[in-house]
Amino acid sequence: MTLSMIITLAIVVLMVAVIISDKLPFGAPALIACALLVVTQQADVATAFSGFANNNVIMIMGFMVCTAALQKTTAIHKIKGLLNRVAKKGGVGGFVLLLFTIMVVGNFITGTAFYVLIISIIATIPYNKELPTSRILLPAAFCSSGWLPNGAAMMIGIIASLVETTGHDGSMGGMMTHAICGVYPEVFAAGAPFNAYDFAYFKQPKAVYAGVVKGVDTAALSQVSVQHQMADAKWGEKTYRMPIFQTAGFNDATIANWPVDDQTDDVRIQTIENWKKRNNIPTENPLDAQTLTGLAADENFYEDEEQRFFHQRWHSADPDAPVLLEQLTAKRMPHAIVPVQVEFAWKFIKKFRRLPDGELQIGEE
Repeated sequence: MTLSMIITLAIVVLMVAVIISDKLPFGAPALIACALLVVTQQADVATAFSGFANNNVIMIMGFMVCTAALQKTTAIHKIKGLLNRVAKKGGVGGFVLLLFTIMVVGNFITGTAFYVLIISIIATIPYNKELPTSRILLPAAFCSSGWLPNGAAMMIGIIASLVETTGHDGSMGGMMTHAICGVYPEVFAAGAPFNAYDFAYFKQPKAVYAGVVKGVDTAALSQVSVQHQMADAKWGEKTYRMPIFQTAGFNDATIANWPVDDQTDDVRIQTIENWKKRNNIPTENPLDAQTLTGLAADENFYEDEEQRFFHQRWHSADPDAPVLLEQLTAKRMPHAIVPVQVEFAWKFIKKFRRLPDGELQIGEE
């Protein structure tokens, strides 16, 4: 561990300790931590405070302002009173009734704004040892999607994210999903990387770490990543199949603009072509200027009425021509996800199972 890493870790630990102590206003520890990163030369001012200009942070701040205004209305006071009465009942019955109430309301008020609203309301419920607020928040967030099938699909999708090594939001999880699926194809049945392509496989380590990990001697790094070496060795030993559900956003500033062009070093093209090769999908025609992404696929379609989520599928040349690769690219989507993307991912990966001998078993949807 380098000195830079130790200093950064110490600042994070200090920030958490100050937050827990509750000695300062809630926002102060984060601002102090950012300032310390600048003072200790671990980041410049623009980088240290860049999070405050993040589109997602600004969006959530807007929701919180709207939520504060809504909580002044008579309707929200009635909803809060109803939830308070239900919570006071306590026990399993009260818990189920509370979630059902949230689920019903969720059918009439939907979207991220409702999640923020309902969670902020629950946080104001008086403490009840029979039904602590800490046990309500996460299930309530799931039930905020509306009727049980939607909420359950979201919950199952997130559980599947863990079981099937699905990375989501934050991109590093998506990169790790690609890495794990490439290095351990005999273990995992499928992968659903969100908001990231296989940078660690195709980019030289110095290109990946430079500017991200301070203090790393990039000159001493090899020209090929360890992941690249391990994955190639594993796939050279045996023929595997690894179903991949890739997601991306058309407005994701961390990824190059869509549609792709004919640049051979575009990691999006490289990633798709690599998984096509590994899944025995023909690779002679990677580009199609007529599609929204610029990628050629066997199927191009929408499943939602709004036509926001653009699906592309590729069929393997294996018997029965199974779909082993799918990309979902969302319109008006920055570096983030919404629950319906998790539902689409779960719908894709749930039919795959990895057998003890490493073979892939494909069931019905």
